[in-house]
Order: sequence, then structure tokens, then C-alpha cells
Amino acid sequence: MSNTPSTSAFDANTPTSSIPIANDSATTPAFATANVPPTSTDTMLPAAGLTQSAYDPQAIVQTIGLTKRYGSSRGIESVNLALASGEVYGFLGPNGAGKTTTIRCILDLLRPTQGCSYLFGEKVQGASAYLRSQVGYVAGEVRLIAGYSGEDHIRLVEGLRGAKAPFVTDLSDRFELDLKRKARTLSKGNKQKLALLLAFMFDNGLYILDEPTSGLDPLNQQLVFQIINERKERGASILLSSHILSEVEQTCHRVGIISAGRLLAEDSLENLLCNQKRHVRVLFSANQELDWHALAQIEGLKEAGWQDERSYWASLHPQYIKVLLQALAPYSIEDMEIQKASLEEVFMDFYDINQADEASGAAQIASLEERGRA
Repeated sequence: MSNTPSTSAFDANTPTSSIPIANDSATTPAFATANVPPTSTDTMLPAAGLTQSAYDPQAIVQTIGLTKRYGSSRGIESVNLALASGEVYGFLGPNGAGKTTTIRCILDLLRPTQGCSYLFGEKVQGASAYLRSQVGYVAGEVRLIAGYSGEDHIRLVEGLRGAKAPFVTDLSDRFELDLKRKARTLSKGNKQKLALLLAFMFDNGLYILDEPTSGLDPLNQQLVFQIINERKERGASILLSSHILSEVEQTCHRVGIISAGRLLAEDSLENLLCNQKRHVRVLFSANQELDWHALAQIEGLKEAGWQDERSYWASLHPQYIKVLLQALAPYSIEDMEIQKASLEEVFMDFYDINQADEASGAAQIASLEERGRA
């Protein structure tokens, strides 16, 4: 993999896609200088007030206490995540959870209220233009230069890089993208394809992809994940925000789940799935008396029920599987199946718990306020 700076520079005050951009106007925006490395040694050290042990110089991406507030409104709160070399990190959360705000703060497109972010072991603030030039980035809301064709965008980014992009023909063929058309004439899906081409056309060490399959049909969504897997095999690190949880499950090494601006969980995909509930389906043999009520009251059950007079199902955490098997031991069983929860279920469980906690907290505050008025 090439170690030269890659993809494009981004102006910190300009809305972004995988290239420097404008708001669908024909005017070329001002660009930050891309390929000048930082000269200040301060960019290699942790932020003031952080301990050396909190800072990992080997991490490709790291945030420490990353917080962004908009006046009294919440953005993100104390987000701590780290992306190792060669890792694919799935960044999951519902709309408005804080994924895009976190990504923009990581790239210094938004300045955090507190905390800091690092790329390639260097503090982003003070070196953001140089560091962004080494990242293939697809923004959550793609904006291109309206009067530029795809070829114009490619030449612009190549000029900033000072190098010819090696994957343009391959990507344009695979995406079936007409590079001669002006951006203003492109559909949402084709704009997204062009943004993806601009992000992937260089052999970057890091890709940050914010909902990269937005606006694409299922075939092109699958193609995006094929390309992600190809870059993963080439040793790239990838921070991926996506709603397509089945693809995240097949692609990512680790997952972070964010909701209401807070990182609720961060773990390897294997650990996250192994520690979550199991789905059990049991088909009892005919001609035996079953204690339906007792089987619905087994310790540790989250849910349980009967599909018909012989088919029983239950959901429970792994530590209670032994309890369930002991309860089933007196019966003759024709068939039995135990499945792990899917990533989608894990995500929804964390989200539901967080929503319940927020509702409980709001109820407690309301109760205190009511007492104060009494």
C-alpha cells in the first residue's frame, strides 16, 4: 500500500464529500493546502490534561473525551473510540445519534467543545489539512461542484494529490458511471457513486465512510461492500457508519454503538454477539404432558411462548442456557435449535435500553420538578 498522502484536502469551514466541495454551485471553493506535513511537534503529543496512557500513538483513529455541544443542545458527549491498523470499525446508531457529528469532529470539520481526536497518531487540530489529505472520505451528505463533470472532479483531486489516481477506470466501470456528465445533472445515486469513486480512487491507508451506500440500489450497495473488503485485504483501516447491519456483520472486526450522543458499547463483533441473548426453538415429541406454565417461567427468560402445542420458543442470555436445558431434561425432544442474536437485534436492544434509561431519567426530573412546585 502506498504511503503517500491520499485523496483530497478539505477546508474545515466547507461542507464536505470525498473532495473539497461547494454547495452545488459553479464556483470553485477555496482549498486548504494538502501535502505539507505538520511542522509543530505538538501534534504528536496528547492533548493537555490527558495522561500518556490514554493516548495510543499506534491507533489510526482515536478520540478521547470527544464532546460537541450546540449551545444547550446535545451533540456528542465524551466519545472514546480507537481504530487499530488494518481494522474495519462499524459505527452504528439511529439517525441523530451523533455518528456524523463524531466523524466531522474526528476530521476537524467541526471543532469539539471538549476532548480531541487523532489521525495516524497525530493530533488533528493544527495539522488537519495534511492529515485529511491521507483519508478517503465519503460524507453523510454528498455535495459536489455543480458545474464540474466527474472527470473535472477527478482532475481536481489528482492535482491536489500531485499524482495520478490508479483506480479510476476500474471504479467507473464497476459503478457504470458516466464521468463526462456535470454534477448538476446526476441523480442522487450517481452523485453517491462519484463520491465513492473519489474516495476509493487512491490507495489510502484510511477510509472514513459515513453511510456510503445512501441512495444506492441493492446491487450497488453490495458492490460498495465488495470494494470495502478489497481495501481491507490491502491492509487499509476503515471507519464505517452504516444502516445495513447484515453487511456490517460480515465486514467489521469491531463495532461501536452510539445513541443520544453517547457511545453505549464498543467491542469486537464476536464478543458483542456472544454475550447477547440466544434464541431457542424446541419441538417436543408427541404424546407427552407438557407443563406450559412452568416452561414459560424458567429463570433468565427474556421472552418465551408457544407456536403450537408442540413448538416452544424462548429468548435468554447465554448464562441461563444451562438452566433451560435442565428444565427441558424431563421431556422427550424431537428437535432443538439455538441461535445467536443478529447484530440488528443487539443494536436494537442497546437502543431500547438507552431509550428506557432516558425516559426514566426524564420521569425522575419531572417528579422532582413537581415536588418543587408543590
